[in-house]
Amino acid sequence: MKKIIKIMLLATAVCSMAVAQSMDEYGQGSTMDRAGQTSMNFLQIGASPAIAGRGNVYTAIGKGAQSIFGNPAGLSEMSSTYEAFVSSTQWFADIKYLAGAIAWNTEEYGVFGLHFLTVDYGSIKGAALTDPNVGTENYILTGDVKNVGAYSLGLSYTKQINPKFAMGGTVKYVAQQLGQLTNTDGSTIDNNQGKVAFDLGLRYYPWKSLSFAMTMRNFSTFVRYQSQSFSLPIVYNIGLGLDVMEVFAPSSAENTSVLLSTEYSHPNNHSARINSGLEATFSKMFIVRAGYESNHDLLSWSLGAGIVQNISDMNLEVDFSYSKVELFGGVNRLSLAVGF
Repeated sequence: MKKIIKIMLLATAVCSMAVAQSMDEYGQGSTMDRAGQTSMNFLQIGASPAIAGRGNVYTAIGKGAQSIFGNPAGLSEMSSTYEAFVSSTQWFADIKYLAGAIAWNTEEYGVFGLHFLTVDYGSIKGAALTDPNVGTENYILTGDVKNVGAYSLGLSYTKQINPKFAMGGTVKYVAQQLGQLTNTDGSTIDNNQGKVAFDLGLRYYPWKSLSFAMTMRNFSTFVRYQSQSFSLPIVYNIGLGLDVMEVFAPSSAENTSVLLSTEYSHPNNHSARINSGLEATFSKMFIVRAGYESNHDLLSWSLGAGIVQNISDMNLEVDFSYSKVELFGGVNRLSLAVGF
């Protein structure tokens, strides 16, 4: 127990210093003042409908291969030896996300996972600067910009230290291509950058199904576009989760669960948020989800549903979520997970 507490305190200190250091690079003041001053913000978009349907709550709950996109410590709660996951997200403005992960639970040596995430930014019109002394316009349109997108590739490892405590991490290569900048003399500059980044996650069960967890995601050095340097969107989360059925109706908890969860989220490009979510599972087959994200510019409430089936010793789970987005309508996500 003392070792676990020391590890969690150390992780909290490291995460806090990392976020503080990143924020100090931009000076003092409210983190709201630093909105838009990070790069590769696609890393903040949830790739899992299960996570999104709970109001982007993932730190203290969630398990299996898709937990790579939230808290990698959740890999330790895989119910099968192998699990594969793939999801599609239709974001607004014709932006599309495709994500996938596969995990292998060796039991004795821990859990290994691989993931990918790709982003299609859709059609983007380009422009070139012109001589300001010629005509009234200082730019011309150059047509569609090529080679625009982003991706993440990574390796995760998680170890169940004891029946109540697990910790895991992810090392990933993240990259973003923003096309070319055309100068007045016709020369071009590539706006492409790539970085190695790290995620860290811990999860601890002090009593029954009550879980306490923390994560730090997207920790990395700065990326530089031309003359400007930007941090990645570092996010530090602390979360709690509990299956209330196990506490108040233990006789029904085997087939029915009602997970309540909340988390404090502190990104380095916005003021802090508190997200809350609910996930109810009936007959180990039907899942409904709901959640709310506070203090967000665009996102607020979300809903989700899923169905789980066992077919020929394979566990299949299909999930869907809808997130309300101010000014842009909504965002749909769909995923398939297979355990075998």
